[in-house]
Amino acid sequence: MRRLLPLIIVLLIALAAASSYLIILRRGGGWRLEIYIDGERKAAYRLETLKGLSEAITIESCGGISAIPLLGLLGSSGVDLDRNIVSSITPYGSDGYHRTVEEAYLYLFDAYIQIVEENIADYGPLRIVIAGLPRKYWVHHLVKIDVKLESWRLTLLMDGAVKKSWSVEELSAMPKVSITLNGEEAEVIPLTSLMEAAGIKIGEETTIRAISTYGASVTLSSVDIPHVYVLVIEGSAISDFGRLRLFSPGGLSLDHLVALEVSG
Repeated sequence: MRRLLPLIIVLLIALAAASSYLIILRRGGGWRLEIYIDGERKAAYRLETLKGLSEAITIESCGGISAIPLLGLLGSSGVDLDRNIVSSITPYGSDGYHRTVEEAYLYLFDAYIQIVEENIADYGPLRIVIAGLPRKYWVHHLVKIDVKLESWRLTLLMDGAVKKSWSVEELSAMPKVSITLNGEEAEVIPLTSLMEAAGIKIGEETTIRAISTYGASVTLSSVDIPHVYVLVIEGSAISDFGRLRLFSPGGLSLDHLVALEVSG
């Protein structure tokens, strides 16, 4: 009997999900996806609306799917992705199953809402797909995403783990150097100063991958690092660059900087 218990539990969960799926389809308006920001409902999208927003996307280990980038959907739901970062997301299935993704700003650009076209009885009409995370986070029968925001910060990772994190206020208070940027003087933080503050020594094999909240990235070698800076953005320029910008006088530029991944 003990051996049968796990199988019975799985079958009960599957039946609950299928029942929830049928109940939601029968209620007025059909299936919906609700977006909550810091506990407040901000948007609700009908399945037909999401189908109209979807595009063909290929994801490794998942293949070709019809989906909507989560970043775009959050922007449409009123999330200011220039002034805030998404600290966590919690997708919910119609059966109540949910998983919280912490430090979500490191995964958002790989997150999609899939329009399920096959095996709908198993997955429901919607599920969240997050490339790079285990499938336990790919919540099926998706009906709700709860989003938590926080003020912008810069996260430094080493060997895949968070080693250091700075708020914009902490970065603003750090010692700066003055350089010429686009013909004007700018007060900036040398990237080497951030590495020193995190207790990281730059060796010949050291590389740093700088990541934007939108998924763009640049990889810096040990030769590049001494000539790269971080600029804290203020005022109306935030809408163009986000709160942090990585650049070098030689022309390198990465807006909406959110993370530095160190290796070597």
